[in-house]
Amino acid sequence: MTWRQLLREKRVEKRPADKVEIDQLRTMVERQLKDAAISALSEEQRFIIAYDAARLIATMAIRSAGYRVKEHHGFHYNTFQAFRIALGSSIADITAYLDQCRKKRNLLTYDAPYSVATTEVDELLQKVKALKQTVEIWIADH
Repeated sequence: MTWRQLLREKRVEKRPADKVEIDQLRTMVERQLKDAAISALSEEQRFIIAYDAARLIATMAIRSAGYRVKEHHGFHYNTFQAFRIALGSSIADITAYLDQCRKKRNLLTYDAPYSVATTEVDELLQKVKALKQTVEIWIADH
């Protein structure tokens, strides 16, 4: 997948980066990470919140690259496709992992009752925090 393909399929649009928007996304990521750490919440809710932090981090990178994911069927899927294009193949493993999390989040949100283990939430939170650092370094370099 390339930016050109995503543009042609109307999954993204070119939109200049906006520092105010990136800063707002940073604030939202911090809030989501804080909320996902609240042990009084169910593991399912913590997972959904941590996943959303990952999606917001991906959005930060996409916006910094000068694109915006359009409201299109598969919005979250398209976000992680665009994220991989923005940062390149070095993040292939984490984007594959996040795609699995996306599927799990869909089950939790739309389909049937599904349980999430504390270890799954902890793993996701750890990966999201590392991803945040990677993306912040990438944004500073680009």
